Amino acid sequence: MCGLSAESVAMLKDAEIDAVLHCAASINFSLSKKAETHLINTGGTANVLELAVGIDAKSFHHISTAYVAGDSKYFSESDLQKNQVFRNPYEKSKFDAEEMIRLWCLRHGIPFSIYRPSVIVGDSASGEIESFDGYYGFFKYLAAMRDRAREKIRLGISNGFAKMVKGNLVFFPITIRCSFFSTINLVARNWVADNICYLVTKEAKNKTYNLVAENPPKVKWVIEETLRLMEIYTHLLEAEDPSHIPLQKGESSRLAEVLHPLAQGPGRHA
Repeated sequence: MCGLSAESVAMLKDAEIDAVLHCAASINFSLSKKAETHLINTGGTANVLELAVGIDAKSFHHISTAYVAGDSKYFSESDLQKNQVFRNPYEKSKFDAEEMIRLWCLRHGIPFSIYRPSVIVGDSASGEIESFDGYYGFFKYLAAMRDRAREKIRLGISNGFAKMVKGNLVFFPITIRCSFFSTINLVARNWVADNICYLVTKEAKNKTYNLVAENPPKVKWVIEETLRLMEIYTHLLEAEDPSHIPLQKGESSRLAEVLHPLAQGPGRHA
């Protein structure tokens, strides 16, 4: 049971635990890490469910993701299986975890609540974030390139690639392909945390809560604003489906297509 000794489990059982909150997960989208992501997100959930049953917890609370929707155009809080297509191993692993929770908790008579945040970003006031994953994953590589370019330029080393323009602004001769019309559903970490902390205090009734933004911004705007704040200038090229675009002749300078979750957000959530 999560590596706890029999004595620790007995102590927790005697404490009459009101709620178990499971929030650990891998958010790795890579196909090469598929087995590892699945093991963490489903095997880890199974371990915590076993512990909840073993200590007679009164309720089970799980942080999932709005992206269990896969490619669904509309996905309500009561939806789970809609024959959706998953775009990466992470989405599938979180879907499997949700199915497991429902079956396990119903079998053992433990009421549950499942929380589905969309793309979590930094604090709404300070912007602070613990790690540069998820939304930040794409931009952290550009930030590293920016810093290296600035250092080389400062030392007078010509790299034939990046250029300094307008003070600290760094220009990269690359193309980022993204949708100009799709949205990306971003939610601040403190908003998500406040909602979960509030809902955990309420009676669990085998319900799911979609913690998403009502009016998400356009992908293009998010990328432009992020690059502006990073003091990076480059080119954006419109593409409705960035994940299926062949490399065009003469486009060898392109850095990357913007993939999930920036390329396309989940469908509408209710």
